[in-house]
Amino acid sequence: MKISGGTSGVRQGVIVGVNESKDFSLNGSGYRFKPCYVISPTGNLGPFALPGDSGSLLVSLSKRPVGLIIGTNNLTWACTIENVMED
Repeated sequence: MKISGGTSGVRQGVIVGVNESKDFSLNGSGYRFKPCYVISPTGNLGPFALPGDSGSLLVSLSKRPVGLIIGTNNLTWACTIENVMED
């Protein structure tokens, strides 16, 4: 997987979880995203994504859209592109 994040630049990682759920809090409201991918970084560049990369497109190494970055700490979460394209 790859991103070109607004904060992190180009990074590569590997999906370590599929069909996961992630709860986030924003301005006192809770949000649950499911299904999500969990991405772990590869290489020595630190985390796969950094704060400020939310909304970045997650693509496969063959440059196919896979999801959108929605959060990060030691791991990164992305909602699936299928969920993004609904509606």
